[in-house]
Amino acid sequence: MTVRMAEFGVSFATRERAREIAGLIGSGRDVTIDFTDVGAASPSFVDELVGALAECFSGVVEFCSLSPALSALIDRQIAKREVGDRFHVLALV
Repeated sequence: MTVRMAEFGVSFATRERAREIAGLIGSGRDVTIDFTDVGAASPSFVDELVGALAECFSGVVEFCSLSPALSALIDRQIAKREVGDRFHVLALV
């Protein structure tokens, strides 16, 4: 399944919003989170999104079309939560 974050907005800032989006994604085996046309996301949003996805997805979570700043934030949270075996940054814009 591919989730296009731009369908939810172009800028993301709160933990609450991350939980809301993770809830809309639901649960499943594998998901690709596409950040095409997303301008920014706060560290707290990224932390909560990675955490929520780590809890509800047992398979692979891939992030694509990231700016360098978003890539760095997501990489940091993947390392912090020790989910690098399942979570991957695929491509930068």
